[in-house]
Amino acid sequence: MHRSLAVVISVLLLTITAAAPASQAAEKVWSGLVMAENAREPQSIPPELIRIEGLLKKFFGYNEFR
Repeated sequence: MHRSLAVVISVLLLTITAAAPASQAAEKVWSGLVMAENAREPQSIPPELIRIEGLLKKFFGYNEFR
């Protein structure tokens, strides 16, 4: 449970800091809650997370994100 909370907080922080350059920060804000787990048959990743899928898998070690 503590690891899941750490995953959610870390993803939010990564998203906030990497979302856009400072010149565009006022124009676009993205936020979300990401649940992660290691599943035997992982479902496809949501379209909103595709661009950071590799980073999520490498950093957190899970194979399914919702």
